[in-house]
Amino acid sequence: IQTFHGLARQITGLSEKDAPDAALDEIATRIEHLSQEKNLQKRRDNARYQWMIEQAISQLQERPQHFQYIMVDEFQDIDEYQYQMIGLLADLQTQDDDNTETEDSYIAIDADSDATADNFEQRGYLMVVGDDDQNLYAFRGASIQYIQQFADNYHVNTEQKFYLLDNYRSANNIVELANEFISTTLPDVERLKQIEHSIKATNPYPNSSIRYGYYKQTKGVDMAAWIASDIEQRLAVNEQKNALPETIAVLAPKWSYFDAIQHYLEALNISSQRYNENEQVTPINSFIGQALFKYLSAKRLDSIEENVADFLECWRVKQGLNHLDQAWDSIISRTKDMKSVTYEQVLQALESILYDDKTQVILITYHSAKGMEFDHAYVIDDQFSNSSSGAQPDHSHDRPLYVALTRAKQTLSLLLHHKAHHLTLAKILPNHAEQIDLPMVNPPSMLTFHRFMRLDELVLTPRTLVNDAGRKFVEQTFCCDSWTKARDSILGLFDVACYKQDRKSDGFYSAKGQQIAQFSTAFSKEYSSQGQGNQHLLMAGFTTTLFYQQDISWYEKSGYHGSESSHYLIVPYVQFNVQCK
Repeated sequence: IQTFHGLARQITGLSEKDAPDAALDEIATRIEHLSQEKNLQKRRDNARYQWMIEQAISQLQERPQHFQYIMVDEFQDIDEYQYQMIGLLADLQTQDDDNTETEDSYIAIDADSDATADNFEQRGYLMVVGDDDQNLYAFRGASIQYIQQFADNYHVNTEQKFYLLDNYRSANNIVELANEFISTTLPDVERLKQIEHSIKATNPYPNSSIRYGYYKQTKGVDMAAWIASDIEQRLAVNEQKNALPETIAVLAPKWSYFDAIQHYLEALNISSQRYNENEQVTPINSFIGQALFKYLSAKRLDSIEENVADFLECWRVKQGLNHLDQAWDSIISRTKDMKSVTYEQVLQALESILYDDKTQVILITYHSAKGMEFDHAYVIDDQFSNSSSGAQPDHSHDRPLYVALTRAKQTLSLLLHHKAHHLTLAKILPNHAEQIDLPMVNPPSMLTFHRFMRLDELVLTPRTLVNDAGRKFVEQTFCCDSWTKARDSILGLFDVACYKQDRKSDGFYSAKGQQIAQFSTAFSKEYSSQGQGNQHLLMAGFTTTLFYQQDISWYEKSGYHGSESSHYLIVPYVQFNVQCK
């Protein structure tokens, strides 16, 4: 099982860091969605992935490598370069009529190709699975046109085409709402499926009323308070029944919508987590997690007879590692019920854990929720999806919202902004759902909530932390227990400095002036650049993560000339105090 980029690395023997600067500049200019990216680091990183794919295509054209059996999932999300790569791997060919005794000649996949059933040869077995209604990545070049082309290029007949229409996830009324929404909102020219291909309900759960309401207050505090209260009641009922835990999620277009929701959830002592916000930040990828991984990997067949969490804590103390890294809490929580297992079994458990693994509520964006399902889903609709002006309708929000609706298994609640909502959804909801009134609330002066800082809110290669002295501080001081043996908290130890007042890069610093984390320009502008950082940000905890720097010139600019291509980044866990206005 491989991603396109992972397979490209395997085919070429290269990695993204091998991409020359000139090639990256050319790609970033040539590829439209890359040229529109304003963040220079993101633009170059995305160009590196594109470079990898193009290198694989070039090598496959020169030295073919064919796979007899290929299955491509999420086919609706591929772009033209990935489509070409599939054709090369599948050995799509035509017979050369002028030279029947020579080797077959490869043809590039092209919708305008004159290949016919008479001269077409496909010697492998290729299967693709996709749903054009769930194409979420048009903004980066993905298109459903490649599903359309597939049948022509590979001469797929009706017997080779299968429609997977039965929905075994959602209650019937949720399926019916989703079907009407997507068929009504998308014009026929933007859909491949016809009415006879509508998703079919299979009654996996009894129908519960779909609810919807409109919120009006600043920061969505009326909506957030209602969601938190409703979740509290749902959790209480489940506990009274002594039933198995059920999954609950709040889905929104962007991460910023969760500030008010977290504020009200925390006020009710309901744990929540912004899922997949930092894909790279996992406990096993922390400094202490990597140290443990190396230790266990060296003796995979050895066994632990006693309680695993107790065993690991003894190991940590001997190693002198910092127990306040929140990765360690997650590791101990995951292993506290394990005993009489091998090191290999412990490793397998550690590789799958997340921070706050037993959170009660998942907060997730539409895009991140793809492929997931939840017993109870609360979907926030705050967007100008269909303009009522004379402008051309914008359908860019339709498919993501459809994906959000179809994540719900048992119950679905929709919270629509009273002005900026999806017009088609609002029009059809009265036929499928029960309208509720969201009570007005007295807005707090500050929204208070806790979360890890996102990686895009941090400078990922801060000069003072990636040079020799900085690496030594992170690995030999900060990640060790010499300063935390007698502590159970770091509250009050680190302050926010800003360039305007302190002539330092905006970020968290120790009392001695040691930089702990550096804020990105956008984050600084919002929270700290005017000297207001300590009013809004309190470093309440931290974790660490191993960050691979694909462009080692950043290291050279920082004064590091060693052989490492990675460094450990301190990721603050922050109490945010955001003005509610």
